[in-house]
Amino acid sequence: MNREFTVADARLAVCVATRGRTNSLLVLLNALERIQAPVGTQTVVVVVENDRYGSLREEVQRRSRAGHKFMYGLEPRMGIPFARNLALRLAMTEGADYIAFIDDDEVPEHNWLAALWDKVRTGQYDLVGGPVEPFVSDTPRSWFSRQIWFGLLEQSDTSRKKAMCKSLDGLEHTIFVPTSNWMVRSDFVRQHALEFDESMGFSGGTDLKFYRELVRIGGRVGWTDAALVKEGLSHGRLTIGYQYRRARDQAVSNFHVRHPRITVPLFFRGLIYSLGKLITAFFWLILLPLYRGKALLRSVKGFGQAVGRWHAIHNRYAEHYRTVV
Repeated sequence: MNREFTVADARLAVCVATRGRTNSLLVLLNALERIQAPVGTQTVVVVVENDRYGSLREEVQRRSRAGHKFMYGLEPRMGIPFARNLALRLAMTEGADYIAFIDDDEVPEHNWLAALWDKVRTGQYDLVGGPVEPFVSDTPRSWFSRQIWFGLLEQSDTSRKKAMCKSLDGLEHTIFVPTSNWMVRSDFVRQHALEFDESMGFSGGTDLKFYRELVRIGGRVGWTDAALVKEGLSHGRLTIGYQYRRARDQAVSNFHVRHPRITVPLFFRGLIYSLGKLITAFFWLILLPLYRGKALLRSVKGFGQAVGRWHAIHNRYAEHYRTVV
């Protein structure tokens, strides 16, 4: 059984891996300075910059000198898992009992960290997460962008409701918890030598692999609707092309995480899956006049998932995160 900390002796770390998103990162850091910390806990914010130059070092250190507990790390090896692993190591070096992650394009609600901490502490969990809602700073310009935006809102709302239902039904262990809103117990990570797979440098899916491994070895997973973060979407992500590529690359990465080796039966199941997704995509395309944003996004994602599964069963890999959007 996990040790339950009292609020007087817990150390928490909030980790951010960042690359090429200076403006959104500064918004996040400002929010983290104002966030409601759990009563009696000690909190440090660990910022790991994933580039070769360390352009954000002075900004993070300036905040630390101003009285906020910030820590900076530089990871010159390019790729999300390298930066996340360095953040884990730095947080554990600081003595963090629990480690939270949030993306550099997100903004947490004021009670976010307190909600995660309350859930993990009272429920004796090894990993907990919460919902992520999209937002845009201004109205999308084109009709297609607006429909993609409406579709993403509907998708986010549906995912959140499904997670809430699973939580109420005692099925929290079946809810995938990504690093976009995530808190893990350090002792569990250390005991089982858990880390993000660095062979998946730009592909994405390393948080899914981490989650699956944690569950496989007996980690307890929880979810709380109270720990909300909001993800800022640039106009570049509100395009048909981006949503297609994202769905395609996620399908590739998720397949390889779940199936390290491609067998003949798996190959043919993949063909059937791709055909089914193509049929579904055309179905939603027909419904576009009725359901607009919902139909457009589901159709685009269906085409992407069909092509992604085709790529995966032919042993191709994604590099979705080589370019920052």
